[in-house]
Amino acid sequence: MNKTLKLLVLFVLGAFIIACGDDDDDPDTIDDVGVENDAGDDADVEEDTGGEDDAGEDTDVEDDTGDNNDLNIVETAQANEDFSLLVEAVVRAGLDDDLAAEGPFTVFAPTNAAFEAADLDSEAIQAMDPVDLAAVLTYHVIDGEVLAANVSAGAVATLNGAPALIEDADGLTYATAPISATDVIATNGVIHVIDEVVFPPELNAAETATQSGNFTGLLAAVAAAELGETVATGGPFTVFAPADPAFDGINLDDYSTAELADILTFHVVPGYVSSFDLVSGNVATVNGAEAEVVVDGATVTYEGAAVTSVNILSSNAIIHVIDSVVLPPAE
Repeated sequence: MNKTLKLLVLFVLGAFIIACGDDDDDPDTIDDVGVENDAGDDADVEEDTGGEDDAGEDTDVEDDTGDNNDLNIVETAQANEDFSLLVEAVVRAGLDDDLAAEGPFTVFAPTNAAFEAADLDSEAIQAMDPVDLAAVLTYHVIDGEVLAANVSAGAVATLNGAPALIEDADGLTYATAPISATDVIATNGVIHVIDEVVFPPELNAAETATQSGNFTGLLAAVAAAELGETVATGGPFTVFAPADPAFDGINLDDYSTAELADILTFHVVPGYVSSFDLVSGNVATVNGAEAEVVVDGATVTYEGAAVTSVNILSSNAIIHVIDSVVLPPAE
């Protein structure tokens, strides 16, 4: 009996020890699985978001706006705290209904830090004339939806009417402002985030030429051709502008008004064409005739004239400087 009792006690003790051993293993196993599952979930999130970590502010913008594509551009900006000054400016300028319309639009949206760096805090925004504010804001908007994959160096026409340059040297910039995040999708377009508030050129083509001091001969020819008003208020266009030395030896009195107009309009191409857009080939001019552009590395010629300076922006034109006056083909 004693032997049987001892065996029974040993059996019970053994079972108890095994049970305790199983309980000790379970927490370790659960903790391990828990950590691994959490790590796995994190990895899934990072894979789902793609390259957002590399995009820097992309992650912040998209996290704030969420994946809800039911918001228009204004609502998308309102959903992101970092655009609060932009939204305030849009409302102050009376553009909120316009940017909530069908579009589509592409907005290069300055962050709050960008507004503050431009001395445009809430008080300054409220103090600005709505018309002046609208002129600045519409310079950040282009017509149509342009996703990051389709953004390349070149000139764009803004809703302001003035040209802006997109450059790709050490990263994409919009009118000199670095593009820090892209493709924030809205129902009526897309937002790209920029790190600066950019301002449109204030002077028209005639005023820009006058201010430079290098185009007195060209301006005299424009006046003699009775094209002053067109140069000041027309556009958009691109001018291949002969600098003053190009007019040495040219007597404007030798030409009629119509002849001068014919020559000058041969120096003008419709639309905004930056140096980044130039390729070898023929371009249609306002004159109606075609001019030959040759691009050979850094050397560019326009109908044989050397292009010596490029991308001078005005409110209605892009000006490239050439070293001679070129003549249209004889009819």
